[in-house]
Amino acid sequence: MSLKQLQGHSIPKLKGAGHTAGGFFIIATEIAGSPIELEELSDQERNEIVKALSDIHCHGLLHEDIRPGNILIQRYHDTFRVMFIDFAFSKSISNKEEPEKEMAILKMMLGLDPTIGNGKLRDSRLT
Repeated sequence: MSLKQLQGHSIPKLKGAGHTAGGFFIIATEIAGSPIELEELSDQERNEIVKALSDIHCHGLLHEDIRPGNILIQRYHDTFRVMFIDFAFSKSISNKEEPEKEMAILKMMLGLDPTIGNGKLRDSRLT
């Protein structure tokens, strides 16, 4: 629910959800694109991906599973659309350092400058 405002922008639109007869929980969303291929991204597209994660953070949520397979893109003529998927490990932001660390992980993956805060990289994977 905390990401409802982002549906269709930074996350896919939810079409439905429920349990199967076998007890599995399923989610149906709009078709959101294909996983990113890092070597094919332009600088502008990389910045759009950063902005999408920033929008998610502004709604108080950490994704907690940043990897190329969880970032889908669609290209139409002159437009580019990015969607984050798979929020199974997501959690609410509890302090200001958490989104900075997650953003640094994304920026490193995208080949962008990951410096945060006081100019030092503070990546939780390295500590």
